[in-house]
Amino acid sequence: MTHFARMKERQFAEYINQKNSLELWREIDRVQKELNAMRRRNGELSALFKRLYEDNALGHVTNEQFRMLSAGYNAEQKELESAIPAKEEQLKRLKASVANVDAFIKKAKQYTAFCGARRPPVRSSAATLRRSGHP
Repeated sequence: MTHFARMKERQFAEYINQKNSLELWREIDRVQKELNAMRRRNGELSALFKRLYEDNALGHVTNEQFRMLSAGYNAEQKELESAIPAKEEQLKRLKASVANVDAFIKKAKQYTAFCGARRPPVRSSAATLRRSGHP
């Protein structure tokens, strides 16, 4: 593997970047799905609580049942309300890292293009100076 990396640097770098990018996009998709599910559940809880309140007002649910169910719904909704911003931040960081990978690839291409123009070795410059009479 190291021989391949040394002999075919560009192909190796592209392979690694593709693999990392693919894994990163899978992680972004997973986090996005989790975030969507959390948002959907938060909306469901609001609808459930509203319906529970109406059922309590109409006398279909006792006050004790209302207190028990509403406490559970409120606790879950509070958990979601604190977890959703954290998940959004995680998604934001993942998307920023995709941009960083793209920027890195761009920089790497610029660097490899720059390194393609080889300079003469330092000792040939030193030899030129000696020939011209400089100590």
